[in-house]
Amino acid sequence: MANYLGVENFPVTENQTLTAIETIAQQEIRGVKSVNRLEDTIFYYGEEEMRTGTVIEQALIAKAEKQVFNKNKCFCDGNPVDPKLIIRYFQNWGTSQWETALREMDIRAIIAGNGSATENSVAADIVDSLTQGEGAEDFTLTRGLLLNSNATNYATTLGGTPANMDGVLYALRDMYNQIRYDTSGYTIMDGASATPEEDIRIAVSDKLLALLDITKLANIFNLEKAKIMGKLVVVPVGDLDRNQWFKIIVYDRKRFNRATRNYDYMQSPKQPGQYVKAYLTVERMYFESPLFKAAQLDCTTAANAEFARIISAPAETAKTAEAKRI
Repeated sequence: MANYLGVENFPVTENQTLTAIETIAQQEIRGVKSVNRLEDTIFYYGEEEMRTGTVIEQALIAKAEKQVFNKNKCFCDGNPVDPKLIIRYFQNWGTSQWETALREMDIRAIIAGNGSATENSVAADIVDSLTQGEGAEDFTLTRGLLLNSNATNYATTLGGTPANMDGVLYALRDMYNQIRYDTSGYTIMDGASATPEEDIRIAVSDKLLALLDITKLANIFNLEKAKIMGKLVVVPVGDLDRNQWFKIIVYDRKRFNRATRNYDYMQSPKQPGQYVKAYLTVERMYFESPLFKAAQLDCTTAANAEFARIISAPAETAKTAEAKRI
């Protein structure tokens, strides 16, 4: 996606003082629940909000810079110091469509006379396959947004990668504090920034989470098990290559975004072949905003060490040993 991290400038009318866009599709950030398995992990812009525009603007007002105080100098006639805005624009939309056919004659032919299925229930299941396909794509793209992000590699700050599961727990807490407190180096801004606790998410692959002690994890955050699980974003990775199995990402939820401009279901008229076509068309944009903090860390070394500790390799048979020798 060409505008994955957004662009600094957009060719439309700008406000002369704040250099912010004047005619914009959407500026507010609103949370909408996801329908995929990575629910409540990123920010969502809904369809109704986006119908009248094509560009999303995200802007942050930078902290004011200090000046040297001079009791003998008057600034009354000087130029005012306008606030500094850091802005990104996003418009990398993509459109997908799903199609299926409803054949009434075939549906009738498979319904048993005394069964619970009806023409309407079977037709509903067929139509539901459209949203199932859409949900699967939404999950895949949301997961890719997280796992392939441009978040800061925390190994540099940590001084290396965790050697065991206790190291992973330490790194998680340290990353959380770095995102939470006033720190720099995790966004495109020069100065330090902090993230409200309610916006912080901890994404952990399901493969890595299976190796972690949840009680220890809850203890380092001083939370009950139920509460720490509510803060975790569990990312299923079993269908991916092993090199993506053991990643953690701690981030401001506003860092990752999904916007929907069109979510349209329609049916074509009945055709001579006695079928009706059904379509689901979705126009969406997935983007990462570098205005907000995020850090990632690969924990493959620790995961491999823990796996070797708890899982024994299969004993070598005489046949395989002979094959190796030859």
